[in-house]
Amino acid sequence: MAFNFGGFMAGVSDAAVNRMQKVEEEKIRIAREERAIGTQQRMAREAERRKKQAILDESAGMLAMLGYNEDTINSILSKGTTASEFAITAGQTAMSKGVDPNTIWNFSTDDAGETDQKKVNETIDMAEPTRVGDITATSATAPALPTTDRSSVINLDVYQNLFAEPEKVEASFSARLAVISQKLAREPNRKDADALKSEQEKLLNDLRTMKEAEREDKGTNTESFTNADVRAMEKEVTNAEYRQFGFKLGLNDEIENMDDGNIHLSYIAGINIARTLNGRNEGINDNRLKVAVDQIRSNAVNNLTQYGYQVMYTAEETSSPKYIVETDQSTFEQKYESFQYKVGDVIKFNNQLFVYTNAVDHLTGFRMVNIADNLGM
Repeated sequence: MAFNFGGFMAGVSDAAVNRMQKVEEEKIRIAREERAIGTQQRMAREAERRKKQAILDESAGMLAMLGYNEDTINSILSKGTTASEFAITAGQTAMSKGVDPNTIWNFSTDDAGETDQKKVNETIDMAEPTRVGDITATSATAPALPTTDRSSVINLDVYQNLFAEPEKVEASFSARLAVISQKLAREPNRKDADALKSEQEKLLNDLRTMKEAEREDKGTNTESFTNADVRAMEKEVTNAEYRQFGFKLGLNDEIENMDDGNIHLSYIAGINIARTLNGRNEGINDNRLKVAVDQIRSNAVNNLTQYGYQVMYTAEETSSPKYIVETDQSTFEQKYESFQYKVGDVIKFNNQLFVYTNAVDHLTGFRMVNIADNLGM
């Protein structure tokens, strides 16, 4: 039987065409499936994007309701959902405490844009609950702060209704400053003491700038500190001064090594405490802090007056190197200017009685306190 070459070639050709057709059909099928998968993936991504956007929109709305401004909201949202949830919780607490969440968020965010959540929390926690009339707006209580005890001679409770409470921004500054004061009072030599003092000075300078603008723009000077915040500052400065004078403080800040021979140093410390707190209040002009400064100085002067008279009366019976009588004005002035008097010396001159402190009195500018003007008259 003869081989049909033409038929063979036709069969081969048909098979090749079929294979090519199947290959093309498979390519088309794969392409369709890939397009379908791509479409599904795009749809899934779009759904996820819409979901995230809805969450962002909801978070932005909640943050705005809590008082965050647009810049702060954008900064928070850029950090993701966790940061947003934290900011919302912090904002709710800030609202109940009457402080400004934007100010506190800015306090706690460094130049790299990283926010210290611990700093946010401790600052808000320090703020006192907002009061509506005589009712506290939240059951949360601020951390225990020093009251009128060994280290505190100030009593601001009588001024509770005399001075208005600080506005939200000022209250935020005040709360952060109180946090720093408490940390330094408890542990003055802590590793981050220098950083805390630097932050403290920056906050005070920023607050001064803000109060100056308020006085220029509105002609007002609203309060900046609460009673508790003033007490926190007073305790910080008092503890530091006592340590400078060699006093050892116990667990409850009581002086463990005070005796009749050095008690006057605690009075002299009061002059320094008043001057330091007065310096902090310069440009801020807070009435509560001014009252505290006046009370601290007055208490120091009263105690130094008793000390001076005691030294003088004792010297009249038995000589004392601490009691000095000057009769020549030039000698008196020369010994003062050349620091010849010792801390605790009691000097009588022209029927006046002075206690030499070597601590500059912020009211007089002198390193001694005039405790009597009419001796022997």
